[in-house]
Amino acid sequence: MSSRSLISQLLANGKFITGRRCEVSGYVKRVRDLKNHAFIHINDGSCPENIQVVVDKTAVECAKVSTGDSIRVSGTVVPSAKDAQEHEIQASRIQVSATCDDDFPLHTKNITADHARKFPHLQFRVPAVQSMMRLRSVAEMSVHNFYSSKHFTKIQTPVLTTNDCEGAGECFSVIAPNDSDKTDAEEQFFGSRVQLVVSGQLHLEAAAYGAGNVYCFGPAFRAENSRTARHLAEFTMVEAELSDCADLTDLASDCEGCIKYVIDHLLSSESKLLRQFWASSKIENPSLQSLKDLLSHDFVRMHYREAIKVLSEKFSMSRGDPLSREHELFLCDFVRKPIFILNFPSSQKPFYMRKNDDEESCASFDLLAPRVGEIAGGGLREERIEVLDERINQMENPQKLQWYLDLRRFGMGPHGGYGIGFERLLMMITGANNIKNTLPFPRFSRTCQL
Repeated sequence: MSSRSLISQLLANGKFITGRRCEVSGYVKRVRDLKNHAFIHINDGSCPENIQVVVDKTAVECAKVSTGDSIRVSGTVVPSAKDAQEHEIQASRIQVSATCDDDFPLHTKNITADHARKFPHLQFRVPAVQSMMRLRSVAEMSVHNFYSSKHFTKIQTPVLTTNDCEGAGECFSVIAPNDSDKTDAEEQFFGSRVQLVVSGQLHLEAAAYGAGNVYCFGPAFRAENSRTARHLAEFTMVEAELSDCADLTDLASDCEGCIKYVIDHLLSSESKLLRQFWASSKIENPSLQSLKDLLSHDFVRMHYREAIKVLSEKFSMSRGDPLSREHELFLCDFVRKPIFILNFPSSQKPFYMRKNDDEESCASFDLLAPRVGEIAGGGLREERIEVLDERINQMENPQKLQWYLDLRRFGMGPHGGYGIGFERLLMMITGANNIKNTLPFPRFSRTCQL
């Protein structure tokens, strides 16, 4: 064994190393100090569980240890006398590395993630936060594994861009310190107006032109003045672009495959961690079975026109109307599972979505999930240069997208792509009721701590 063991390793392999010497470092979660013995529960961040350290004060010199202190323990792994844990450490030496002041604000048991978020620099000692960050880390790795297994190339798309991919105009402008008084963009740092990226899709299309199937995983930004439980100003997008793709159903199936891969990986390797997150977060009615059911059934496919018919039974709806979140959740409840809404009106989607033969709709989809609403969107890209040129020329600065037309001029065939909101996917899987609790340092309207 190395000089320092992780608590996760000791708890997982305790029966194989009983009687072995070990050394662990961590912070004190709880102390029970008796006359001749002290029982110290410590955690090192490697797993949600603490390990108990038993100190025989008649044989081991032990300074006063308080909750929150960082300590280093040398001792022997022994079977535990309590049922709660199979093994514990019989201490031979305890060293206090750092002490914790009594006014630490997160000492109280059952601290919620919502409360912990008020102390972003201290929150990582809260079990609910720790568990979510571990789940997030595992989910991210499973995304990369999914695309790697399908021979996609990961592309590092830029954070700074001159393109507004969504066309909504809700972008953060980037201005260098010395450019604040320069009204002419050509005189500014980059020589043009620059903003934080909303999506890496346009850059992925450029990569797919020659590199085949590609994907990116990274931050995106939207200056949307919303403080709801499902909106962020900085969020993470999983985006993929598939070359030689001309079928919307195939594209939706690839998106579904990625999501199911992540769920399956978490269920097979981290079901215990999911249960610990639910317990520490007080999630109502969590169920591993409900996640397993998602894997055993196809997500529903429904045409936009059919969705309007379903919604018109309850709401005042007509063709061409956009779907609100209330509508999205109603449709999810109607089918009782995630649902792809296909072929939206062209007027509701960006310029690059391929028009269908009816000239009214485009080859697009939104994926809606129960309780969350939209978690993904995608579609086929318009490869017909004359159609695309007409749409671009209707935009405010068509010259900025001449490079996009060049891809078609120089032989780019049919292709399509999609984007999955990673934080919303985590909400769907974990049952988290607030998107701000799915990432460590949330940024949203009027809030940017640290």
